[in-house]
Amino acid sequence: MSKVISLFNPSRWVAEWETIGGYILLGEGHFAADGSREAGMAEWMLDPLHRAPTERAKIEVLRRQVSEPDARMRVIDFLARRAATRGW
Repeated sequence: MSKVISLFNPSRWVAEWETIGGYILLGEGHFAADGSREAGMAEWMLDPLHRAPTERAKIEVLRRQVSEPDARMRVIDFLARRAATRGW
């Protein structure tokens, strides 16, 4: 039996999150092992409980995807590259 590998694409994740009205907040997170601050990210959705069941399901899928190991850092890196190319 073959193993299924989930491929996380940060640009697709950001596009889907923003399409359904989500916000991504970047800042400083926890302290790293060397005492410096790590980059942090929080995904925020305005009033998800008053959305259609299909949208709520999509929000949960996207939140599960970004909770995978290394996914948040990949989104942070993507957003930094996007900001650098757009001049933000």
